[in-house]
Amino acid sequence: MKSRFSAPAKLNLSLAVTGRREDGYHTLRSLIVPTTLGDTLDVVPAPEFTLTVEGLFAVHAPGGEDNLVARAVRALERMAGRAAALAMILGKNCPAGAGLGAGSADAAAAMRVVNAHWGKPFDDAVLARVGLEIGAELPFCLMNRAARVTGIGEIVEPVTVAPLDVVVVWPGIVLATGAVFAAYEGAVSIVPENDLNPADWRNDLEPAARGIAPVIGTVLDALQAQGAAAARMTGSGSACFGVFDDGDMAARAAAVIAAAYPEWWVRAGRTL
Repeated sequence: MKSRFSAPAKLNLSLAVTGRREDGYHTLRSLIVPTTLGDTLDVVPAPEFTLTVEGLFAVHAPGGEDNLVARAVRALERMAGRAAALAMILGKNCPAGAGLGAGSADAAAAMRVVNAHWGKPFDDAVLARVGLEIGAELPFCLMNRAARVTGIGEIVEPVTVAPLDVVVVWPGIVLATGAVFAAYEGAVSIVPENDLNPADWRNDLEPAARGIAPVIGTVLDALQAQGAAAARMTGSGSACFGVFDDGDMAARAAAVIAAAYPEWWVRAGRTL
C-alpha cells in the first residue's frame, strides 16, 4: 500500500550572518518556519531502496544517488547495517536553488520514513547529527516546526510563531548558496533579542543575492505593491515571500502577481 508524506518548504523570516568560522563556514541566526507548500514523498514496500523523481520541478532535481533523499537514506543504511526496503517517488512541487530548503525537506522526510519503517531505532538527536553531515538545513527540517537556528544550522531551538498567510514568489532564477555567500560582504550582524518582531526581520544575504539576480528587487516590489505587511527574501534566494493580513488577501495578491509575471512561480500558502 502506498503512503504519502509531506516535505514542507521553509521560509527564513529573518536571517542574520553572525560570524565566520576558521573553516570558512558562516554562522547564522535565523528564524525559520515550515509552510503548507512543499514536495511530497510517496512510499511503497520494495525489495530494495529506489528513488523516482516526478513533478513540475523534477528536471531541476538531481537524480539517482546524487539526490539528497538518496544520500540521506544511504547514510541511514550504513549506520544501521541494513537495507531500506522502500520505493520512493518524490513529487517535486517546489523549485530548487530558491532558498526554500525543498531538497533538505525531502531528505528529512525520507529519514523520518525510513526510521519509522525500521521501528525508530534512532532518536531525534542521532537523525539530526546524520542530517547535518548531508546539509546544514537538515536538523531544522527534521524538527519540522518553527525554530530559531544558529551556528551553521546545528543548533535548533523551538519557538512559537503565530501562523502567517504568505505569498511565495520564485522568479525562475536558480541561485547557488555558495555563490551568494561568496558575494556577501556585510559586517557581522548585531541581532535584536526580539527577533520574533516582524519589524526586525531582515535577510543579510539579500544585497549579495540581488547583486547576482537583480530581479529579486522586482519581486519584493511586486509583493509590497499588493499590500504585504512584510516582504523578504528567504534563505540565499532567489525566492521571496510577502506576509498578508489574511488568506483571502494573500490569494488575491498571488493571482495579481501571477497574471502580471506569468514566468514566475507564485503560490499562496500559510506558515505552520
